[in-house]
Order: sequence, then structure tokens, then C-alpha cells
Amino acid sequence: MKPFLSVVIPTCGRPSLLDECLNRLHPRHQSLSQSLYEVIVTDDSPDGSTKELMRTHHPDIRWCKGPSRGPAANRNCGAALASGSWLVFLDDDCIPSSDLLESYYRAVSSDSGTLVFEGRISPHGKKTRVDQQAPINETGGCLWSCNFCISREFFTQLRGFDENFPIASMEDIDLRERILEIGEHIDFLHNASVLHPWLRKKGCDFIRSHAASLVYFCNKHGRQHQLGTTARCRVMAHLLFNALVKEGWRYGWRGGIRFTALSLYSVYSLRKAVRKHAIGCF
Repeated sequence: MKPFLSVVIPTCGRPSLLDECLNRLHPRHQSLSQSLYEVIVTDDSPDGSTKELMRTHHPDIRWCKGPSRGPAANRNCGAALASGSWLVFLDDDCIPSSDLLESYYRAVSSDSGTLVFEGRISPHGKKTRVDQQAPINETGGCLWSCNFCISREFFTQLRGFDENFPIASMEDIDLRERILEIGEHIDFLHNASVLHPWLRKKGCDFIRSHAASLVYFCNKHGRQHQLGTTARCRVMAHLLFNALVKEGWRYGWRGGIRFTALSLYSVYSLRKAVRKHAIGCF
């Protein structure tokens, strides 16, 4: 029996970005036959705008209401509805290449024994501010949730994404670490590519939640030593040097003050999160 791909896209209140992503997954833009894949959108949006988009512009794509417990739970919800033997996870702001699904299909059809594949992630458009960022994965080793493929059976064995992470941060890295810890190999597919837009660095609310996610991750994997002040200050100094010294002049210093303030706040937030969870790192 030929493998069948189920593309799972979690979304929350971004219908215009989702619309572009779904347009690129339409059979007229994908080189893989329509009979070999399906697309599932799991929707955590607080209003009906995304549901209306699906009804009017993408009636052939499967839509379901998400559990509203964060992106990890939303992805797991989509995976539970999948018909395919392989799951392809994408984010709603990604722009898939025309051979994305065919690249994954060829890989899973090769009988190599590999159960997990990650695709290339490249930035879309030009960076215009110091405080803009985009996930970039040109050589592998990341397994970021916006572009990878996994055997559905294996994903079920792993119990999917850990829904205890408070936000969309670290839950994909946690999945990667669990895969590697049991000795499973992850193959990188250069041609299974998506573009990801440059977005402004998220603000204080996200930083606080990310700190909680990082603490949870390190507790779970026995890496409390990575939460120390000295290591974090080195990371922050490196980021500030690259952002301000190497890039500041290029973008007219736009966003430089904001980037600096948020970087400092991230160290402060992590310190608070560590103290709250009683980890003796400081």
C-alpha cells in the first residue's frame, strides 16, 4: 500500500496568512498527486473568521475546531484526525515550495527505515529591522514544528507533542530530544522547503511564557545547568553584538532599542521563572 500524507496545520486568528499557505498546498501548485495527500486545519481562533475562510475559499480542505489549549494540543488534535500513515506538520505562516510534499513522499516511499524527516526553512523577504527574526534551518538538526514529517505510528508511540508547555515554545525541541534519546535518526531533506516571513520579536508576555517553557524543558530533560545566569548572559551578549554591531547600521538601527530591552528582559524573566520553580541555579 502506498504511503499517504496528512498535512496538519494549526492556526489561531491569522486567516490571511493561512490563506496563502493553503493556496500553495493546492494541487495546482504541488507536484504531488492530489490522491496522495490531505490537508487538515485545526483552528483555535477566538472568532469565526478562519472558519468562514475555509467555507468560502477552501471548502475541500478538512477543518476542525481546535481544543484551545495551545499549539501543541492543536497539533495533536489534527494528528488524531489524520488518515495518512505519515504526518507533515506546517505552520500557518509558512509558504510551501511546489515540491514540498513530493520530496517528503519520495523519502517515505524509499523504505529507508527512517521515521522522521525535517525540511528546509528559509526566510521570506528582506529583514528591515534589528528586532525581526525568522526560524532558519538550511542544514538540519532543528526539527522545528513549522516543517517536518513523521510516521504517524511513531508519533503516536511518542504520545505526540507535550501539551504541558505553556506556549508555542520548546515543545518541538522537546519532541526532537525525545526522538534522539531513543536512538532514532532524523533525515534532512533540502528540497522539502518552506519560506517563513520575518516577524518582529515577540513582546514581554511571550518572553515570560518562554522562560516558563524553558524551565519546564530543562527540568524534564535534566538540564538545569543550562539555566545559569552566566551562560544566559553570554548568549545575550552574543545576540546583542550581532544585532547591534553587525546589523544595526544595515537597518538604520530600527528596532535596536526594542531588541536590547527585550533581550535584557528575557534574562530577568528566566531568573524569576527559575526561582519560582525552586531550581538551584542561581
